[in-house]
Amino acid sequence: MPKTTAVSWQKKSLAFGLAAAVYGVLWLIRFPCLFFTATGVPCPGCGMSRALWALLQGHIGEAVRWHPMVFSLPVIGLLIWTDGALFRRPWADRLLLIGIGVGFLACYVMRLSGVWLTRII
Repeated sequence: MPKTTAVSWQKKSLAFGLAAAVYGVLWLIRFPCLFFTATGVPCPGCGMSRALWALLQGHIGEAVRWHPMVFSLPVIGLLIWTDGALFRRPWADRLLLIGIGVGFLACYVMRLSGVWLTRII
């Protein structure tokens, strides 16, 4: 049986740092969403950059208005960091990921149907 090894925390830190740097550069140069540019339809993550920026500045209400699933980003980061083993039971990790996916899908359907939280709140 092949031996599997977990990715070291140094490699994960490097990957997270690199991803944050690339994301920051793309945000600073105002790189457009490729999905929206190609189709004219917002992607499921549209507004996430602005929501994350508002959240980092402490503007929680504004962050929720931009994208309510912004609070799932730290959870997703933790799941990646722990190799998908955030809880002791594997089914709990899968259930959490399914919940996040359903949340993104619900936000996307609301956005496409024209009902968005900026109109509700």
